[in-house]
Amino acid sequence: MGKEMIQLFDGEKGYFDQMGTKTDIPADKIAELKKGKPIDALAFDASNFQTVSIEKLDGKDYNVLSSDKGKFYFDAGTGLLYKTDAGEGKATIKSYIAVDGLQFPAEVEAEGGGQKMTIKTTKVVINSGVTDADFK
Repeated sequence: MGKEMIQLFDGEKGYFDQMGTKTDIPADKIAELKKGKPIDALAFDASNFQTVSIEKLDGKDYNVLSSDKGKFYFDAGTGLLYKTDAGEGKATIKSYIAVDGLQFPAEVEAEGGGQKMTIKTTKVVINSGVTDADFK
């Protein structure tokens, strides 16, 4: 719906800026961000993955990692995350955009809590215009 969301985090503190409203990141979220990864599947301890298998979806092969958190489908050709089926819901990444050599989900179909939504990202900016003053 054309909404911009900015998240600044320097490893210790940061804030969210949504539609011009700036909110400091709460302490409990800081702890999560410190141990988190950009994609949930990467934040899980590898020893927690009970199985690794190959499954076919729509005629394509996917490497599937299963853990106590859910199932994560990675495209066997590209290595990119395609689908998650976790306790909090399901998500399918329909496309990616490349920014500075990194791949980011561009269109995600998500389902959880009885709701379905499509999340479209049209622009990703990494550390553009960020200064130390942003964290004071």
